[in-house]
Amino acid sequence: MRHDVSVARRRARGSGSIFYDHDARCWMAIVSLGTRDGRRVRRKVRARSEPDARAHLERMLRSFRAGGAPAAETLDEYLRHWLADHGPNVGPRTHVSYRGHVELHIAPLLGGILTARLQPGDVRRLIADRLRAGLSPATVGRIITTLRIALGQAVRDRTIPDNPASAVRLPRVDREPIRAASAADIVALREAVRGDELEALYVLLMGTGILFLTRRREDGTEA
Repeated sequence: MRHDVSVARRRARGSGSIFYDHDARCWMAIVSLGTRDGRRVRRKVRARSEPDARAHLERMLRSFRAGGAPAAETLDEYLRHWLADHGPNVGPRTHVSYRGHVELHIAPLLGGILTARLQPGDVRRLIADRLRAGLSPATVGRIITTLRIALGQAVRDRTIPDNPASAVRLPRVDREPIRAASAADIVALREAVRGDELEALYVLLMGTGILFLTRRREDGTEA
């Protein structure tokens, strides 16, 4: 059945419209944001179906009515600015973790999408891609948490109406059971540190069960 592009799903003035564009072979959602420098400012979003176009339109309208304007920058651009602005508010190691998540995992797959057009389905696609790449569910969860935090700022700034990363369930993390050190392990460790200048400290740590291990995570950050 051929869609008639001349029959747009128009609403009341200022509420936008949706229609099928035969040239682009997709649905379009358009909303007017008023005028700037004497020129009319509009936002246009492509969609694969009429329901998708309607959803895009509703998101743009909610953002505009909240006092903001739909983000016109890509997710890559937004995250780059967010990292620069957010850096002074967190510790150096946390900022390095955020940057690793953005540059190594989020931006390569989703960076070209307009921030205002990002959908929960895109975030689920990122999760599936990173799991297929061999990252653990815990690591993927940290990556998505970084995206949630970043997009949460966009919601507070009223550049997007809601946080698409908050609507996505994080991968389930199966905790490995903790294996207590055996008597043979303790004896072997005591022999290994005997005579060391920090022998007393090692014995204390063994007695309390505390082990401090630093390792490089698979997402490029340190644990």
